[in-house]
Amino acid sequence: MKSTPKLAQLQRFLIRNSELLSPTQIAEYLHTDATAVQCWMKELGLPEMRPMGPERAFPLVVRRNHDLLSHKEIARLLKMPEELYKKTMMEMDFLDVKVGQKPKGLSNIKACPGRWDKDAATYFKLCSESYFSDYSNWEPLFGFLDELRQVESPTGSVPQDSQLGLRMMYSYTATHGDFLLTGEEFYTDGVLSRLANRGVNAVWMPALLRDLAPSDIFPEFGEDHEIRIENLRKQVEKAKSHGIKLFLYLNEPRFMPEEFFLKHPEARGMEGQAGYYGMCTSEEKVREWLRHSLAFVFSKVPDLGGIILITASENETNCFSHALGGRCKCPRCNERGAAEVLSDTANIFSSTLESIGSKAEIIEWLWGWDFVLGEDKVKDAVGALSPKVTVMVDWARNTRFNLFGKDATIIEYTLAYVQPSDYALGIINTAKSLGRQVMAKCSLVSTVEMNALPYLPVMKNVEELLTALKEYEIDGILGCWIFGAYPGRNMEMLNYLDDASPAESLAAKCYGNGAHEAVRAWKCFSEGMKYFPTIYSVLYHSALNCGPGAEFSLEPADWRFGMVAVPTEQIEKICEPLGADVVIRGFRECAEHFKKGLVYLEAAIEKSSIEEYKEENLRDYGICRASMLHMSIAANHAEFILTRNRWLADQSDENLRSRLIKILEGEVKNKEEMLALSKVDSRIGFEGSVGYLYTPVEIIEQIYNAKLALNQLGS
Repeated sequence: MKSTPKLAQLQRFLIRNSELLSPTQIAEYLHTDATAVQCWMKELGLPEMRPMGPERAFPLVVRRNHDLLSHKEIARLLKMPEELYKKTMMEMDFLDVKVGQKPKGLSNIKACPGRWDKDAATYFKLCSESYFSDYSNWEPLFGFLDELRQVESPTGSVPQDSQLGLRMMYSYTATHGDFLLTGEEFYTDGVLSRLANRGVNAVWMPALLRDLAPSDIFPEFGEDHEIRIENLRKQVEKAKSHGIKLFLYLNEPRFMPEEFFLKHPEARGMEGQAGYYGMCTSEEKVREWLRHSLAFVFSKVPDLGGIILITASENETNCFSHALGGRCKCPRCNERGAAEVLSDTANIFSSTLESIGSKAEIIEWLWGWDFVLGEDKVKDAVGALSPKVTVMVDWARNTRFNLFGKDATIIEYTLAYVQPSDYALGIINTAKSLGRQVMAKCSLVSTVEMNALPYLPVMKNVEELLTALKEYEIDGILGCWIFGAYPGRNMEMLNYLDDASPAESLAAKCYGNGAHEAVRAWKCFSEGMKYFPTIYSVLYHSALNCGPGAEFSLEPADWRFGMVAVPTEQIEKICEPLGADVVIRGFRECAEHFKKGLVYLEAAIEKSSIEEYKEENLRDYGICRASMLHMSIAANHAEFILTRNRWLADQSDENLRSRLIKILEGEVKNKEEMLALSKVDSRIGFEGSVGYLYTPVEIIEQIYNAKLALNQLGS
C-alpha cells in the first residue's frame, strides 16, 4: 500500500475555503470557472456546501488562508482594496496580531494540472467521506444565531435591588467591523431579552470618539458621524426597552498617523508604533476636542448609560499609555507624571458630563496601570481621579499560585481563581476609603481558559466568585470581555445572587430530581480548575483554544505564530515559568476531573424529569465534554511537539516513535469526537473576533494530517 500523500497547495486551498466561499467566488480568484471548481471538490469528496455571508467571512478567510496566501492575495480573494484590507486587519480586534507572521516563500495558487495530486485527492476522499456523509444534518456555521434572534418572554426572576448595582455584559453575536456605520444590530432584541432574563442590566460596545462627533478643532474627524449617531441612538433605545443601559467603551484619544500632525504639530505627543504618535492630553486643543466631542455625543444620545475607559491598553492613547516603568518621552506629560496623565481623560469626561447635566457614569478601568506605574503604586494613583469616577479593578490580576511546586502569576481573566488578588484588594480598599464606587472586571461565563466554547461549566467557582463580590461590597461587575458573553447558565447564576447556594438553585431548576448529581458534576469541573495552567503565554499561544484545529505534523514549522488563533510550536518558551512538564500534567489532571464530572452529569440527565430542559441539558453535556477534550488536545499537542523534536534528532529511538504513535492515535480519537460534537452544535469553535477558531471541515483536514503522520511513522 502506498504511503498517504500530503495534500497539494491547491487542494488545501479548496478544502479550507469550501465552507466559506461559493464555487463561483473561488473560481473567480483562480481565474477558472465554477464547474471546474465543483469537479475538483467532488474529487476531494467535499459535498456541496453553504457559503457564509460576507459580514462573517472576513476573519475566517484570513485565518484559514494565512499559511497559504500572502496578505495581498487574501485581499484579492476577498475582493477588497489592499489598503482597506490592512485597515480592517488592524481594527478587527488585532486580527493581524492574532494570525501572526506568515511562512516564508508563499507562492500564488494556480488552477492547473501540475498543482493537483491525484493520489492525495483519492486518499483524502477515502479518509473523509464517512465524516461528510451526514453533511445535510450538520448545524450550519453560525446556526446558533437563529435561536438567539428569537425574543424570550420575561421570566420575572431577575434581581431588582442587588448589591451588584451594575451587572454588565457584552453581545455574544456581534461582529467586529464598523457596525455603527453599517447599521448592524450589535444588540438584537433576542440577545437583549436573554441578557435581561439572566440578571444583566447594562451592556457595552466599543467606539471611536473621532467617528462619532464633528470637530472645528480637528476637521479631519467626524466623517459620517450623523449615520453613526443615529444608529447609536437606536441601539440605546432598544437596550432601554429591555431595562438595560448601554455604555460606550472608549480608548481615547487614539494615536494618529504622522500626516495628521503635519497640520496639528502642537497636538503631537509620544511616538508609538511605526508612523503613529499620541494626541498629547497636556495640549489644551486636545483637551478641548475631548470635551466638545463627548458633549456632542451625550447631547445627541442623552440616554447613554455612560463610558468605560481604559487609558493604558493595547491601543495607544495618551503619552503614558505604553510608557512602561512610568517615564515617557513627552516632556510636557513627563513633568505632570503618569498618575495625572492616566487620569486625564476620565477627569475631563467627568467634568464635561457634569457641565451638560448628564447623570451618565464614568468608569475608569485600571487595566495596564500596573505596567506603567508599577504594581505597588496603582492604589495611590486612584486619588488622582475625580471623586465622581467609578474605579474598576481586574479582580484576579497578579494572583500568585503554585502548581506542582512551580510558582506563577495570573495576568488574564480566570475562572480557576475566583478570590480577589492582594493587588486588587489594595485598590478596592483605597478606593473605598476615598468614598469611590468600585466595580470588578471578572469572568462569569468563559475566559481564554476556554475561549472556543460558549461557557466554561464551573458553576461552583462562579458561585464562589459571586459570594466574594458580595463579601467585599463590590458595587458592580463587568462580567466578560469581547468573549465570554453567552447568555446561558453561567450568566443565569446572577438571578440567584441572594440564595444560599446559587448553583443548587440553578441545578434544581434545570435538572429537578437530578439536581444533586448535577451539582456534583459542577464540583468536579470546578475542582479540576485548580490544576489549570493559567499563565498568559499558555492561554494565548498553546493549542488550548484552537483545540481540534491544531495540526500534528512531523515537519517542524519555521514561522512565528500568532496568538489564540494559531498555536505555536515553541512549547518550552510559552510554558515558562511553570515548565512544559507541569503544563502538560496540569491539563491532563484537569481533564481527568472533567471526565469524572461527566459521569455525574450523565446521571443527572437520566434522573431529570423536567421535559422543558431535556434538550438543553443534552447540549450542555456536549459543551462539558468538549471542555475536557480541549484540555486533552492541549496536553497532546505540547507533548507531541516536544517528543517529535527529540525523535527528529534521533530517529532510531523506538521509544520516542512509539510514544508519537500513541499520542497521534489518541489525538485522532479526540478530533473525531470533537467533530461529532461540532457538527450538531454550531456554538462549538465560535469566538466572536475571529468567527471560529475551528470548524468541522477544519477538523477533518487535521484528522487527515494526523493520519498522514501516523503513516509516515509506519503505523
